[in-house]
Amino acid sequence: MSGRRPGAGAHLSAAFAHLFYRVITKGDLLQLIHPQFTYNAKLGWLIFVLLVIVQTIRLVDDMATPGCNAQKHVFAGCFYYIFIGALAICFLIPAGENAPKRPAVVNINDTNHIRLITAIYEDTDRFIDSEVSLKGFVFRPDGLQANQFMVVRFEIFCCAADAMPSGLIVEAPDSLAV
Repeated sequence: MSGRRPGAGAHLSAAFAHLFYRVITKGDLLQLIHPQFTYNAKLGWLIFVLLVIVQTIRLVDDMATPGCNAQKHVFAGCFYYIFIGALAICFLIPAGENAPKRPAVVNINDTNHIRLITAIYEDTDRFIDSEVSLKGFVFRPDGLQANQFMVVRFEIFCCAADAMPSGLIVEAPDSLAV
């Protein structure tokens, strides 16, 4: 059993379960998947936690019966270090320092429209007081205040029947003149 670290797999699995939990609870999950799939991710985390519990129980059983499992497992060399490195990167490097700097003007065009509109809606605080350049048409849906309007473009997902207006709400004191 030389070179084998009892419990390394259980510890790594528990660490990944904790990392997954942090991603789910901090709200960063929406940066990675569509909001429609958050329940699936939470269910996956729950199943993963159950597997960690099962693996921990098996580890305790293996440690309780010495000698029986001496040749049962073979340590795979650098295999665990790959996972340890990934965990170290996620836990030790703060995400804020790696975040891209906000540009002076956010130019929204044909190629980046969906990506930037989504980014602005998901992380609005990062774009407050930013100048945004967007070509589109003025749209006044019900529910907006008198000093608000939207600059929108149509997004077509599958066919023309799926076209939906997508854009940004603009607040201006003279918005009725627009």
